[in-house]
Amino acid sequence: MSLDAAAYFPDTLASASDVDAPASASSPVMVQPNSGSASPAIAIYSPLRESTDEDLLVQVGKGSKEALSVLFQRHARAVLSIARRILRDDCEAEDLLQELFLFIFQKASIFDAAKGSGASWIIQMAYCRAIDRRRYLSFRQHYNGEELDEDRLTGHQGRISIDGLAGRALLEKLRRELSPEQIQTMELHFFEGYSFHEIAEKTGRTFGSVRNHYYRGLERLRSHIFPGKRITK
Repeated sequence: MSLDAAAYFPDTLASASDVDAPASASSPVMVQPNSGSASPAIAIYSPLRESTDEDLLVQVGKGSKEALSVLFQRHARAVLSIARRILRDDCEAEDLLQELFLFIFQKASIFDAAKGSGASWIIQMAYCRAIDRRRYLSFRQHYNGEELDEDRLTGHQGRISIDGLAGRALLEKLRRELSPEQIQTMELHFFEGYSFHEIAEKTGRTFGSVRNHYYRGLERLRSHIFPGKRITK
């Protein structure tokens, strides 16, 4: 593994696949998910840092740990922020961060640039995985009986700024894949920060109808990322 890759990988990523040489006392320190950066003393310039996210994902699909480390530098902070807002548990959020980038290392080849940007793919996966993990933890009563309120989790105070993090690529994808009602609901929810109740008032639809449009739209989007898996309400 290159020094650059080792410096920016979480521990589990570094140990999850073969490395080029055994660890030694002089091996670089692994970055921890909550630190967000590596020591400047061991950060080495790589031409890959000039690559687009899409090109980096292609390289990761070919097994490049260095390309993955660059993606980690770019997007770890945003992924961790999403996970913390939804899970409200730092340890769980850090675990999800590492699991997501390990998944990217193993499955980057399924990314399709024709369906959206690399950044939107990573952010959407972070959102879907965090919601799934929250559901699982709620089922296991991790939150002391508190119900999963996705309207609150993804509403105005906790919404994911996909527009800011990943540009307008996801919006264009919405227009191609979803019905007009689904497009309107997800635009208002994702990009303008309206809660489901606010969308219902604004559009004249029932709360149940808004939720239905949202989840059906999210399912159609997610089917491109996790084929064979469904979102359950």
